[in-house]
Amino acid sequence: MHNLLPSKKYHIVLNPEQRDFEEYTIYPQTPTFILERKENYGLTQLNNYLIPTPERLWVDLYYFSTRKGLTFDSFELGSIFAAMAKRGDVNFDRLLRYSTRRGIFREILLFLYELAKQDLKFNRNVAMDVLFGRRDVFKAIDAMVEGAKNRD
Repeated sequence: MHNLLPSKKYHIVLNPEQRDFEEYTIYPQTPTFILERKENYGLTQLNNYLIPTPERLWVDLYYFSTRKGLTFDSFELGSIFAAMAKRGDVNFDRLLRYSTRRGIFREILLFLYELAKQDLKFNRNVAMDVLFGRRDVFKAIDAMVEGAKNRD
């Protein structure tokens, strides 16, 4: 890959840091960020190659855009997730497990909770049971929030 990509007019950045993400436009060639795998979780085999699952890709995009300065629109990230959910392609266990490995479990859980509360066409594909284990928990949380708001 290290020899093939430059011959195709790509600039390779191995294990990019925040500065690489922030300054990617200075490269005369199209930058390609290559991340060394430190773990095999969230990978699947395709034609004898290990490739990331959609959940891992999505979590990594979120992580790099919020932690490493990768310029990626949050609105677009939400659109990508919606497309995945509409198709039923989201493995919520894998999504939450990989977000834990990245240290962003709480943020992803909050996103899923807020998403599940919305009246969306694909919201039935957001597995509420995965989030907290029981559907009744959502009603209890909403009631607790209302109770807290009324104590002002």
